Amino acid sequence: MTNTTTPPQDTAAPWLADDERGAWMTLIALLMSLPTAIDAQLKRDSGLNFFEYSILSSLSRRPGRAVRMNTLALFAGGSASRLSHAVSRLERQGWVRREVRNGEVRCTEAMLTEKGMAALEAAAPGHVREARRLVFDAITPEQVGQLRQITRQLLEAATPEMAAALDQAIVEAAAEASAGLGVAHEVGACSAAIDRAIVEAVAESPCTAALDEACVSAEDAADAHAGAAAGAEAG
Repeated sequence: MTNTTTPPQDTAAPWLADDERGAWMTLIALLMSLPTAIDAQLKRDSGLNFFEYSILSSLSRRPGRAVRMNTLALFAGGSASRLSHAVSRLERQGWVRREVRNGEVRCTEAMLTEKGMAALEAAAPGHVREARRLVFDAITPEQVGQLRQITRQLLEAATPEMAAALDQAIVEAAAEASAGLGVAHEVGACSAAIDRAIVEAVAESPCTAALDEACVSAEDAADAHAGAAAGAEAG
């Protein structure tokens, strides 16, 4: 027997109105193009991509300039594998070094070297200028407040925890800027409180051990690959 029942139509779908569709398309275009433009400036002027800059900036804000690899992956917004490859490149530049800590859970810390701090401070002014050119020079002072309000509302809808941490971060960033912590903190200071919130969340997370293991496994794989390549060259 043939089923001739017509599938129900989803007539309640909240389709976008013309003005909403235009705003959505513009937002998506910005989310795709702005990071690319920031990345291009850093690569051109400093030989860093934005992910690597984020790693150096995150390390610079932590006590002792050292962060566990699993936490650093959250700071920089990358996977364990991507982070390991990036840190390996930064190590070859002498900007970062890794140390394995053997405790209840084996973990690896990435540490910012003095050479790495100097590279970050050299890259920061150009990064700040590009952030100003791409965003704040393109809008009026009145629109800056509107931009902050709108993006804060969108962040609240997407990630309430991050929005709450951001509120604290903005206050602390202003205090750090007033204290004159240096040019490398001009853009990165507002991330410091968010970093601290992530550290606290990771410390309480049952996934911490798994994340550590993933980072260590990625590092071991990268080291093995590098060793094989070196052996091939020697042969």
